[in-house]
Amino acid sequence: NGTFERIAAKIPLLKQFQGWLGARVTPTPETVPRLAADLNELHSMGINQFIVGCASGVKWRKSAIKSYLEQVKLILHWFDELKDKGDPIKLSLAEHEDKEPSNYFGCGAGRSRIAIDVDGSIYGCAKLATAALDGSGIGNIGHLFDPFPVSDQDTRAALFDYETWRNDKCDKCGELGRCHGGCPAANFTSTGSMYKQADWDCKLTRQISGIQQERTEEKAPAYSALEEAR
Repeated sequence: NGTFERIAAKIPLLKQFQGWLGARVTPTPETVPRLAADLNELHSMGINQFIVGCASGVKWRKSAIKSYLEQVKLILHWFDELKDKGDPIKLSLAEHEDKEPSNYFGCGAGRSRIAIDVDGSIYGCAKLATAALDGSGIGNIGHLFDPFPVSDQDTRAALFDYETWRNDKCDKCGELGRCHGGCPAANFTSTGSMYKQADWDCKLTRQISGIQQERTEEKAPAYSALEEAR
């Protein structure tokens, strides 16, 4: 059975001990039309930070992708309004403004985080620990009870080795600095390889980048005018 109601009821208790709460939001083709409304509801319940990423391993038809892009526009507008009011909020879809793009492959898996499965197996992240169709992990980098845990340096290094990830499509794409080749676990569920991103995911990344760029350009004159007034 679902657990949303049980967890949601505990948010006030969580807020007593930890004021800043984050949520990972994973829209599917079926739920994406209400994505903006869902984020707004979660924020009203006390969630401050949102990491938004489409579900992988499922079929995203053109109509669902179009709906997602429309929702992204609504979400960014909603986010800007809240920020202007001084609300404490963070949103992964807007974080590209906070840092300069870096041309490397891979994410934080194995770099800045690991995950340990119930049997002691060590993976680069929680998604890699359950990425196979049967719920098992991929890219095992060691075991908790090895003499030297995370001792398989070659496997770990492959998670962010440039030559392992490199391909002509990425070399020619201007979004590598933001995309970094995609999520290794999502890549695997879509293409069967941690190092090959699905075509629809690449296209979606470029489209979202375009929306983000338009938003930045629209905000620039207003901010410039504000600075001049100051």
